Amino acid sequence: MKQTVILLFLALLSFSSCSKDKDLDTPTQKEATTEHQEMLKEINFLRTNPQGYAEQRLKPYYDKRDDNGAYNDVKNTKAVQSLKLNKKLIASAEHYADVLAKKNKLSHSFGGSLGDRLKSFDYNWMGCGENIAYGSYPYLNVEKDAKETAIRYVLMYVIDKNVKGVGHRKNLLNPSWKEVGVGFSKNSSNFFNAQQFGSGEMNAQ
Repeated sequence: MKQTVILLFLALLSFSSCSKDKDLDTPTQKEATTEHQEMLKEINFLRTNPQGYAEQRLKPYYDKRDDNGAYNDVKNTKAVQSLKLNKKLIASAEHYADVLAKKNKLSHSFGGSLGDRLKSFDYNWMGCGENIAYGSYPYLNVEKDAKETAIRYVLMYVIDKNVKGVGHRKNLLNPSWKEVGVGFSKNSSNFFNAQQFGSGEMNAQ
Protein backbone atom coordinates (compact mmCIF):
# COMPACT_ATOMS: atom_id res chain seq x y z
CA MET A 1 0.00 0.00 0.00
CA LYS A 2 1.49 3.28 -1.10
CA GLN A 3 1.97 5.68 1.76
CA THR A 4 1.99 9.46 1.82
CA VAL A 5 3.47 11.99 4.19
CA ILE A 6 0.80 13.41 6.51
CA LEU A 7 0.60 15.38 9.71
CA LEU A 8 -1.11 13.90 12.74
CA PHE A 9 -1.97 15.60 16.03
CA LEU A 10 -3.68 14.56 19.26
CA ALA A 11 -5.98 16.81 21.26
CA LEU A 12 -6.16 16.04 24.95
CA LEU A 13 -9.11 17.29 26.96
CA SER A 14 -8.55 20.88 27.98
CA PHE A 15 -10.40 22.72 30.69
CA SER A 16 -9.11 26.13 29.67
CA SER A 17 -11.66 28.63 28.43
CA CYS A 18 -11.09 30.14 24.99
CA SER A 19 -13.14 32.82 23.29
CA LYS A 20 -15.11 31.90 20.22
CA ASP A 21 -14.14 33.32 16.85
CA LYS A 22 -15.59 33.66 13.37
CA ASP A 23 -14.77 30.02 12.57
CA LEU A 24 -17.72 28.86 14.69
CA ASP A 25 -21.11 28.89 13.02
CA THR A 26 -24.62 28.27 14.28
CA PRO A 27 -24.80 24.75 15.76
CA THR A 28 -26.68 22.16 13.77
CA GLN A 29 -27.13 18.40 13.74
CA LYS A 30 -26.28 16.23 10.76
CA GLU A 31 -27.37 12.79 9.64
CA ALA A 32 -24.77 10.08 9.09
CA THR A 33 -23.61 9.49 5.52
CA THR A 34 -21.90 6.52 3.88
CA GLU A 35 -18.55 8.16 4.59
CA HIS A 36 -19.35 8.41 8.30
CA GLN A 37 -20.59 4.83 8.42
CA GLU A 38 -17.47 3.44 6.75
CA MET A 39 -15.21 5.24 9.19
CA LEU A 40 -17.32 4.00 12.09
CA LYS A 41 -17.05 0.41 10.83
CA GLU A 42 -13.27 0.65 10.62
CA ILE A 43 -12.93 2.22 14.06
CA ASN A 44 -15.18 -0.44 15.56
CA PHE A 45 -13.26 -3.21 13.79
CA LEU A 46 -10.18 -1.98 15.63
CA ARG A 47 -11.97 -1.57 18.97
CA THR A 48 -14.01 -4.78 19.06
CA ASN A 49 -11.54 -7.13 17.35
CA PRO A 50 -8.03 -5.78 17.92
CA GLN A 51 -6.41 -9.16 17.24
CA GLY A 52 -8.17 -9.45 13.89
CA TYR A 53 -7.31 -5.86 13.06
CA ALA A 54 -3.65 -6.50 13.86
CA GLU A 55 -3.50 -9.50 11.55
CA GLN A 56 -5.49 -8.03 8.67
CA ARG A 57 -4.31 -4.42 8.70
CA LEU A 58 -1.01 -4.19 10.58
CA LYS A 59 0.85 -7.42 9.78
CA PRO A 60 2.22 -6.16 6.43
CA TYR A 61 3.68 -3.10 8.17
CA TYR A 62 5.06 -5.25 10.99
CA ASP A 63 6.78 -7.53 8.46
CA LYS A 64 8.45 -4.44 6.95
CA ARG A 65 9.31 -3.12 10.42
CA ASP A 66 7.27 -0.03 9.66
CA ASP A 67 4.41 -0.38 12.17
CA ASN A 68 5.81 1.72 15.03
CA GLY A 69 5.00 -1.06 17.50
CA ALA A 70 1.32 -1.04 16.53
CA TYR A 71 1.06 -4.71 15.59
CA ASN A 72 2.08 -6.08 18.98
CA ASP A 73 0.39 -3.27 20.87
CA VAL A 74 -2.98 -3.78 19.20
CA LYS A 75 -2.69 -7.57 19.20
CA ASN A 76 -2.25 -7.52 22.98
CA THR A 77 -5.07 -5.05 23.59
CA LYS A 78 -8.37 -6.20 25.06
CA ALA A 79 -11.47 -5.49 23.02
CA VAL A 80 -13.47 -2.43 24.05
CA GLN A 81 -17.04 -1.43 23.33
CA SER A 82 -18.03 -0.27 19.88
CA LEU A 83 -18.81 3.39 19.30
CA LYS A 84 -22.03 4.95 18.05
CA LEU A 85 -22.32 7.95 15.77
CA ASN A 86 -23.66 11.07 17.45
CA LYS A 87 -25.33 13.75 15.30
CA LYS A 88 -23.89 16.62 17.34
CA LEU A 89 -20.39 15.19 17.13
CA ILE A 90 -20.80 14.64 13.39
CA ALA A 91 -21.82 18.27 12.91
CA SER A 92 -18.91 19.48 15.00
CA ALA A 93 -16.38 17.22 13.25
CA GLU A 94 -17.66 18.14 9.78
CA HIS A 95 -17.47 21.81 10.62
CA TYR A 96 -13.97 21.52 12.03
CA ALA A 97 -12.74 19.57 9.00
CA ASP A 98 -14.02 22.46 6.87
CA VAL A 99 -12.15 24.96 9.06
CA LEU A 100 -8.91 22.96 8.73
CA ALA A 101 -9.29 22.69 4.96
CA LYS A 102 -9.92 26.42 4.67
CA LYS A 103 -6.84 27.25 6.72
CA ASN A 104 -4.86 24.40 5.12
CA LYS A 105 -3.14 23.46 8.35
CA LEU A 106 -3.73 21.45 11.50
CA SER A 107 -4.51 22.88 14.90
CA HIS A 108 -6.80 21.90 17.76
CA SER A 109 -7.40 25.49 18.82
CA PHE A 110 -9.29 27.15 15.97
CA GLY A 111 -12.46 28.48 17.60
CA GLY A 112 -11.29 27.58 21.09
CA SER A 113 -10.44 24.29 22.77
CA LEU A 114 -12.11 21.04 21.78
CA GLY A 115 -14.33 21.30 24.85
CA ASP A 116 -15.40 24.82 23.89
CA ARG A 117 -16.12 23.80 20.33
CA LEU A 118 -18.23 20.81 21.35
CA LYS A 119 -20.26 22.93 23.74
CA SER A 120 -20.94 25.37 20.91
CA PHE A 121 -22.58 22.44 19.12
CA ASP A 122 -24.67 21.68 22.22
CA TYR A 123 -22.67 18.56 23.10
CA ASN A 124 -22.60 18.69 26.91
CA TRP A 125 -19.61 16.41 27.24
CA MET A 126 -18.39 14.43 30.22
CA GLY A 127 -15.13 13.63 28.45
CA CYS A 128 -13.86 14.19 24.91
CA GLY A 129 -10.93 13.68 22.56
CA GLU A 130 -9.98 14.49 18.99
CA ASN A 131 -7.83 13.17 16.14
CA ILE A 132 -7.15 15.27 13.05
CA ALA A 133 -5.12 14.56 9.93
CA TYR A 134 -4.71 15.39 6.28
CA GLY A 135 -3.24 13.76 3.23
CA SER A 136 -2.84 14.43 -0.46
CA TYR A 137 -4.87 13.23 -3.43
CA PRO A 138 -5.39 10.59 -4.65
CA TYR A 139 -4.23 8.53 -1.67
CA LEU A 140 -6.98 9.98 0.50
CA ASN A 141 -10.21 10.63 -1.37
CA VAL A 142 -13.35 9.77 0.56
CA GLU A 143 -15.51 10.85 -2.37
CA LYS A 144 -13.96 8.22 -4.62
CA ASP A 145 -13.75 5.31 -2.17
CA ALA A 146 -15.18 5.82 1.31
CA LYS A 147 -14.24 2.36 2.58
CA GLU A 148 -10.61 2.41 1.46
CA THR A 149 -10.15 5.97 2.69
CA ALA A 150 -11.49 5.00 6.12
CA ILE A 151 -9.06 2.08 6.24
CA ARG A 152 -6.14 4.35 5.35
CA TYR A 153 -7.01 7.08 7.82
CA VAL A 154 -7.43 4.64 10.72
CA LEU A 155 -4.19 2.87 9.79
CA MET A 156 -2.31 6.16 9.88
CA TYR A 157 -3.77 7.04 13.26
CA VAL A 158 -3.02 3.57 14.66
CA ILE A 159 0.56 3.40 13.40
CA ASP A 160 1.09 6.99 14.59
CA LYS A 161 4.52 7.24 13.02
CA ASN A 162 6.75 9.90 14.56
CA VAL A 163 4.06 10.83 17.10
CA LYS A 164 5.41 10.71 20.64
CA GLY A 165 3.19 8.65 22.92
CA VAL A 166 1.09 7.28 20.02
CA GLY A 167 -1.83 9.35 21.26
CA HIS A 168 -4.04 8.77 18.22
CA ARG A 169 -3.81 5.03 18.72
CA LYS A 170 -4.74 5.46 22.36
CA ASN A 171 -7.63 7.72 21.46
CA LEU A 172 -9.08 5.15 19.07
CA LEU A 173 -8.78 2.40 21.69
CA ASN A 174 -9.88 4.47 24.68
CA PRO A 175 -12.54 2.47 26.57
CA SER A 176 -14.05 5.67 27.96
CA TRP A 177 -15.41 6.74 24.59
CA LYS A 178 -18.97 5.80 23.72
CA GLU A 179 -19.72 8.11 20.80
CA VAL A 180 -17.91 9.56 17.82
CA GLY A 181 -18.39 12.13 15.10
CA VAL A 182 -16.43 12.12 11.86
CA GLY A 183 -15.82 14.94 9.40
CA PHE A 184 -14.18 15.20 5.98
CA SER A 185 -13.29 18.20 3.88
CA LYS A 186 -10.94 19.14 1.05
CA ASN A 187 -9.16 22.02 -0.56
CA SER A 188 -7.25 22.20 -3.83
CA SER A 189 -4.56 19.78 -2.72
CA ASN A 190 -5.52 17.88 0.44
CA PHE A 191 -8.27 15.92 2.14
CA PHE A 192 -8.80 16.60 5.86
CA ASN A 193 -10.29 14.37 8.53
CA ALA A 194 -11.53 15.13 12.02
CA GLN A 195 -12.59 12.49 14.54
CA GLN A 196 -14.25 13.71 17.73
CA PHE A 197 -14.91 11.31 20.60
CA GLY A 198 -17.20 11.61 23.59
CA SER A 199 -17.92 9.61 26.70
CA GLY A 200 -21.55 10.70 26.64
CA GLU A 201 -23.42 13.82 27.64
CA MET A 202 -24.23 14.99 31.13
CA ASN A 203 -27.93 14.66 31.96
CA ALA A 204 -28.51 12.66 28.77
CA GLN A 205 -31.76 10.70 28.84
